[in-house]
Amino acid sequence: MKSLLILLLVIGLPVAGYLNRDKLSEMWAKHNGGNAPSAEEAPADDNGNPALAAALAKRNAATPNPAREAQARATAIYPGLAIPNSPLNQKFVALYKEAQASDHALLSRADWPLTLAERAVVAVGGKPMPRTATGGSGASARFKPVVMYTTSHCPYCKQAKSYFTKRGVPFREVDIEMSSSGEAEYKRLGGNGVPLIMVGGTKVEGFDEKELDRLL
Repeated sequence: MKSLLILLLVIGLPVAGYLNRDKLSEMWAKHNGGNAPSAEEAPADDNGNPALAAALAKRNAATPNPAREAQARATAIYPGLAIPNSPLNQKFVALYKEAQASDHALLSRADWPLTLAERAVVAVGGKPMPRTATGGSGASARFKPVVMYTTSHCPYCKQAKSYFTKRGVPFREVDIEMSSSGEAEYKRLGGNGVPLIMVGGTKVEGFDEKELDRLL
């Protein structure tokens, strides 16, 4: 009789753990700030077997993180975000801290990095770029994000703007004479003349139609 009870426990405990795997995963995530455990950190079952915990860690690690994807997209659209202590970077960090204190609903959304990036751009005097969709058929889905640093009296800047407009390429223009934050961004990007054009993460100095055709 005693042997039968032991056998039932040996079989029943792993099965119960498996059936409640989602609850276990949720509890671990809450306890660890939303991070899935590694196989080494994950708790073993009552028999000292880490197999179930390791399987949970592997499943959670394979799950895409929408907020991380949105953060990568925001950095691609607004290169200034990736420059430490740039005006855009500083404003983004400030808005993030404000949201941590008073807007938890925003930070629970998958697109919060893009939303804060757009707010930061407006706060420093810029205009948000269209969000690039995955797939789709609009201009924002076909082209890489473009940011162009210009001055009002630059003839090559006008040629570049005409080039993008004729091709239906959305772009964000930053006049470095009208925006002190834009000028600071320009300098941190190593600007040496205008236009300075960022196509995704690639810098193009001057209006080079062939290079732009290649990058776009």
